Amino acid sequence: MHVDQNLSFAATMTGLLRNAFSLNCFSPRYMMKTAFELTLQSAGVLKSILPESGDKLVWQEFQNKLQAFHLFEHVDFILGISPNVSLNLPEMVSRTRVLGSFLVPWATEGLGHYCTRLRAANHATGRIMDEDTMKRLPPEAMVPLHTGMGLALAETVLARRLDGPSSAEMFLQLCRENASPQLLGATIEALGLVVRNLYPELLNPLSQHFWQANQELFEYFWHGVGRGIYFWPMNFLPYWSTPWQGYETCLREPPNDLARRNAVAGFTWAATLVNLEHPAIIASFLQRHGEHLAADDAFANGLFSALVIWLGCAPSDTSIGNLLQYQPDPSHPGLHQLWETQLRKTGEAALHFRPDSVNGTGALFRYHPLSAFRLSAGLP
Repeated sequence: MHVDQNLSFAATMTGLLRNAFSLNCFSPRYMMKTAFELTLQSAGVLKSILPESGDKLVWQEFQNKLQAFHLFEHVDFILGISPNVSLNLPEMVSRTRVLGSFLVPWATEGLGHYCTRLRAANHATGRIMDEDTMKRLPPEAMVPLHTGMGLALAETVLARRLDGPSSAEMFLQLCRENASPQLLGATIEALGLVVRNLYPELLNPLSQHFWQANQELFEYFWHGVGRGIYFWPMNFLPYWSTPWQGYETCLREPPNDLARRNAVAGFTWAATLVNLEHPAIIASFLQRHGEHLAADDAFANGLFSALVIWLGCAPSDTSIGNLLQYQPDPSHPGLHQLWETQLRKTGEAALHFRPDSVNGTGALFRYHPLSAFRLSAGLP
């Protein structure tokens, strides 16, 4: 099931009229949700009437990104969840199954964000996911729940407008108190995304703080920044700023090479997962920037880590298999070789990789030389 198929214009307007009687349609979040659904529908119509071209890929990428963000931001509306109805987290996660295998991880991340924000608004105490709750959750839900939780924790802390070091320490303390140790990195990485897109004035102060305090935290931070650049609002709009320019931002903003590699890996991570069902978009990215991407393994690391995580989050989804079978346009010289070396070879390695105690799941949220993962997986 796809959001653009199910959230049709007629269904959207029916929901709008139905909610008018309860005045729900005049709430800011409901109005934003309706705007997203109408925009999704419009993007789908434009994409369907365009000929096969780069323009069609731009609109498809826009629709993919909008769909992922819509599922994340409005998961409570989509799944029929209300703060006035008592539902525990495992029950909420079970509702995502109706969405289909490709959409479940995005909605699950939204649930992690929604539940964390709701607890903060209610000033709830105790762990967000206690041990009993974690035991009742499916394993594939754990990563997206932790990334969603990390985003909500970052938003909550940064909204207090403390100085950079104080914000960082409060955020890290909350992550350590609430995250599973194996997924601590997945939670911490979210800070970079929130800072880059909502509090850009803190980007340099926090980057300097982490560089002086802890290199590992510095890496997680800049990986999150790269992910944030992909979702930066200015990169949402077709033709205003094409998604490929986001990659160039990943080259300009980082203060050193380690930050750059993490930013590129984070950007690639987001671009890969959002467009996993449309390999032609990823091929277009390789075609435009392949020479630079092949200069080191930052792109390959982001791709590898994204695919490993997706295999764990959506084990029944067939998108990765279809991606690896895709044949790029033979009319573009050099693209086939780039596809084989940068994507297919890396994707095959991801299929055989299993996180262990050394290279655990949390470690996939920052850049590592790809050879380290392959050695861990016993691959050549």
